[in-house]
Amino acid sequence: MRPPTIRPLLVALLLSLPCCAERSPLVTDGGEADGRPDTSRPDIGELGGPQGFGDAERPRIDVPSGDAGADPGPELPTGPAPPVTVATWNLRDFSPYGAQESRLDHIAQQLAALDADIIGVQELEAREGSDGSPPQAWDALLDRLPAYEGVHAPWNLQDSVVGLLVRRDTVRVLAAKPIFVGDWWPFPRAPLDATLSVEKPEGTVLLHVVVIHLKAFGDSESLSRRREACTKLAGALGGRGDARYVLVGDFNDSPHDPAPESAFVGTLLGVEPVWTFVTAALPPTTVSSTGGSHEVDGQVIEGGLLDQIVVDETVTDLYPAPVAEVIARPVAEYDAWRAGWSDHFPVILHLTP
Repeated sequence: MRPPTIRPLLVALLLSLPCCAERSPLVTDGGEADGRPDTSRPDIGELGGPQGFGDAERPRIDVPSGDAGADPGPELPTGPAPPVTVATWNLRDFSPYGAQESRLDHIAQQLAALDADIIGVQELEAREGSDGSPPQAWDALLDRLPAYEGVHAPWNLQDSVVGLLVRRDTVRVLAAKPIFVGDWWPFPRAPLDATLSVEKPEGTVLLHVVVIHLKAFGDSESLSRRREACTKLAGALGGRGDARYVLVGDFNDSPHDPAPESAFVGTLLGVEPVWTFVTAALPPTTVSSTGGSHEVDGQVIEGGLLDQIVVDETVTDLYPAPVAEVIARPVAEYDAWRAGWSDHFPVILHLTP
């Protein structure tokens, strides 16, 4: 394990920032706020701001809640690229019970079994009645995963947040910050943009991994909000020759939906080579979420493909054949999985040079 770099002045600066992203005062539909914000385009922040370490006993990565200052970011390394695995998993309400969460051991064991270099997670929640201070379920999870260190967006006590786990022996976190902070209508949960250096004997590669959790539900308004989010993600992050973007998370829509019902077509889907929607190559019968159902050629499939992975053209320049897989369970095991793990399955991206 590499020792952390302690930067007291930087930590003090980060701790002086506000603790939570801007959010609507109204909360409805299962924890998602439901008030319409200012429609002007927000500043997404500098991509790749400064980063510090905190707790001396076990390093925790502090994430600024707003723009921490312009940073051009590190130069892209040259030379061969290593194989990389990136996963995403919605942990479902993790957790109002804090360190008493009954699913902790199961979730930690499943995350360790993925053995991914990088894992994006969604639906991280502060313990009920707390202000976000430790101990949280997140802290207890990290204690069970000594091979990983973690970072999450600042706690939002009115909703869940997203986070990231990285292997200590292969990945360095160079920067991490929430983006689209305050642009609540398309982004009820601010995405987390992390600049990561993956370092293996085969080579080194710099990646921007953005963890996303878009608006839920199948009504027309929720679909419109997801479309707006995808439009803004594509516009802000696409076509940048100076960064390699991997977008992962719970997008709450399937890439197999027809165009009139799709949040993705024309923004992140069908726009190769600018973006490659990796999970769209999975069969339409693929399921990453156990909720609801969909129909394929007259067959009713329980669940849906809601968890997605999208990469930009600078990633496919290095890794021309990205492959995604879902670590699913048979339908007969759905109830047990929901009770002991989550209502979503992990999805893994394999990047091979």
